[in-house]
Amino acid sequence: MVIFPLMKSVGVTFLRLFLLALPAVFFLNRSCEKVDPLKETEAMTIIDYDGNKYKAIKLGEQWWMVNNLKTTHYADGTEIPLVESVTVWEALGIDEKAYCYYDNNENNERRIYGALYTWSAVMNGNPSSDDNPSGVQGVCPDGWHVPSDSEWKELEMFLGMTGAASDSAGLRGANQGSQLASSASFWLDGYLDANPDFGSSGFNAQPGGGRRFDGTFGHKGDNANFWSATEYSNIRAWGRHIYSQYSSVHRYMNVKSDGFSVRCVKDDPASIQSNDSNPSIQIQH
Repeated sequence: MVIFPLMKSVGVTFLRLFLLALPAVFFLNRSCEKVDPLKETEAMTIIDYDGNKYKAIKLGEQWWMVNNLKTTHYADGTEIPLVESVTVWEALGIDEKAYCYYDNNENNERRIYGALYTWSAVMNGNPSSDDNPSGVQGVCPDGWHVPSDSEWKELEMFLGMTGAASDSAGLRGANQGSQLASSASFWLDGYLDANPDFGSSGFNAQPGGGRRFDGTFGHKGDNANFWSATEYSNIRAWGRHIYSQYSSVHRYMNVKSDGFSVRCVKDDPASIQSNDSNPSIQIQH
């Protein structure tokens, strides 16, 4: 009676063949998936002087932080002045350093939206730069820098804005603001999140609002405001603004004592190879 041993042998052989074929089936299924190159790009984590951790993503040839800066110290440990008082902020000169949190509420605002900095705090004594890269470390961690106006333009053009549009002031482009935005749960409803490309870049622009030169706060949930390292005049510097009611990006010259968010860019993208090269950088594949 050899029937049952034979059936057992055939069953074992079939099981082995099935298990061997599983990796190939998984690979074929994976290879047939539609892959979004912006979603599949590498990401990394950066750590600042205070121990805050930030994600970063490669967009074109640039590595951008995808979180707003939170640090209260420069990379050498020097403390940045915290200014909460409306009257003290209003009295700030254009060359004075200061930071704060929206509505002076550190517990609620710091984790999601980061800090708001004056342009002088962002620059930390460095002169204006429109170079690409800017060469201005400013408030950024070691190995990172404050993006110049030209570097913002490079990002915008990577996302499809024309060169002519990027050079103009005011609202420019078609849907680059929508591409740069973060989750819809943070934004007020409008044309920004209604655009089909909303949030597609991974840049994760968060609507942290801002603080005007007169010390008042406004537009959390409605505006994302970012400094550049490039001044427009002795009292104004270029910034970028994303609004819930527009899918484009606003380029404007802002008073240097306004308080805005900061994103940093990697100094030398070609140097990013392994976790061993810099303990403050953790590459995630």
